[in-house]
Amino acid sequence: MSTSQQLYFYSPEGLRLVKYPGTKTSTLLRAAGQALAQYDEGQVAFYATDMQGSVLRFLRRDVSCSVQYTVYGHDDKLCASVLRFNGQRKEALSTHYILGDGYRAFSSFLMRFNAPDSFSPFGAGGINPYCYCGGNPVDRIDPTGHVGEAVVKNTPRGDRSPTISPPRPSEQKPGSHLRPTLKSAKIREFAEGISNVQGDKFADLLAYQGRGTGAWIDEFNTRTKFVKGDLPVVEGAQSSTHRDVVFLYNDLVKYPAQSKADSRSIAAYKLLEAFERIGFLRERMAASVARDKVRRDWLEPPQNK
Repeated sequence: MSTSQQLYFYSPEGLRLVKYPGTKTSTLLRAAGQALAQYDEGQVAFYATDMQGSVLRFLRRDVSCSVQYTVYGHDDKLCASVLRFNGQRKEALSTHYILGDGYRAFSSFLMRFNAPDSFSPFGAGGINPYCYCGGNPVDRIDPTGHVGEAVVKNTPRGDRSPTISPPRPSEQKPGSHLRPTLKSAKIREFAEGISNVQGDKFADLLAYQGRGTGAWIDEFNTRTKFVKGDLPVVEGAQSSTHRDVVFLYNDLVKYPAQSKADSRSIAAYKLLEAFERIGFLRERMAASVARDKVRRDWLEPPQNK
């Protein structure tokens, strides 16, 4: 095996880890069906994405870059982000998107695939075996590399909805939903509240979200076994924490901190640490649920009809 080769590891949710020559790796952190962050050798970089998962902004403590795309996903931006258009991995050298977990290469510059669809020309792939999304990349995405399996752009990955619904207005606390349109003064007020939280209890740190998820996470951290219904609570907390860190980072990019005592920096670091801890908890929970499923399938094999 060539020492210049990279290894890619996928899960049902998509690409999870890239191993580069040597010891360097990039791990993708996901929740609610969408990539939230990229973990590189002790540094976490956040993704600011649209509803289709396209990475519009890559935010890390030492670097920030914004990406814009043509309708077919072409961009010429130098950026350390592993994922780009529609939340797919972009090859650094060829600039192609390898869709379908490595099945077929798509060139956003040529606006077509480099190899014919195995479903074409008379099957579900259609008459044009090189066509991307049936010629309609505005309304459709193609995560599998098969045009016949392209899905409508209506959810973050086209085929699923967020696991947790947003709270009703009566359940929301003031300042619980930050938006990019909020003035920096409002964000600073929010940051002050986070920076003043003492201790490491999630119940206190995430109290501003007004949903009691922090108390649930504290309770989950004391468990060793979980059920599948526990995962949506943690995924929702991870997604909302990611959202708030991105807004804090965006404000810091627009209005840089003048000192380390800036409440936005302190709040961002606190929520960043919380995001990582929630991610580790989620991975532990998912592994526990998967082990229990294997055990049940072994103890209760399907009956032959």
